[in-house]
Amino acid sequence: MEIIEGGQPSNAELLERIVRDRVKADGRYRPMSGLGIVMHGNVVEVMEDQAHLAVDARIPLQVSCRLCETGMIVATFPSPRIVPPSMRNPFLELANAVNLACVGVGGLVLDDLDLAFMTGMPYELFRAVPDEAGRILLTRGVDLLDSIAPAVMGLSVGGWSTEKALRYVDELYTNG
Repeated sequence: MEIIEGGQPSNAELLERIVRDRVKADGRYRPMSGLGIVMHGNVVEVMEDQAHLAVDARIPLQVSCRLCETGMIVATFPSPRIVPPSMRNPFLELANAVNLACVGVGGLVLDDLDLAFMTGMPYELFRAVPDEAGRILLTRGVDLLDSIAPAVMGLSVGGWSTEKALRYVDELYTNG
């Protein structure tokens, strides 16, 4: 383990321990070895992550952890991509509804690639409570995307209208 000034493990070492602990605690999480790879049609994007996990959930997910200058950024996203170009507007409405109903750390975003749950944390907070920070960073997006999986898949394959997906989110966050 790399030790930094003051006898503390580095941010990368703390992240490695937290990821290892999550994999041991929850069998749905599997580390992806080597570089993370995301397919965009016939184009391959190589991800430079400090940690990358595959997660078995209602929708297969990946979790990407990146260490930046002042903190950590974590993206949780479906794999393979699920937002057809023709359905961007309904997915944008879904993401907005979820973000309004579910206030907390992070949020759903819809970018040029797909739907993702993005969250971040400054190193000071991450280092102060690494186990709790790791739980939040590695599970919040997975839990949220898993809870809205029926609406996401319904929109993706065209079986649900936007209104039905929004009713599902409203019911989920109003009555559980």
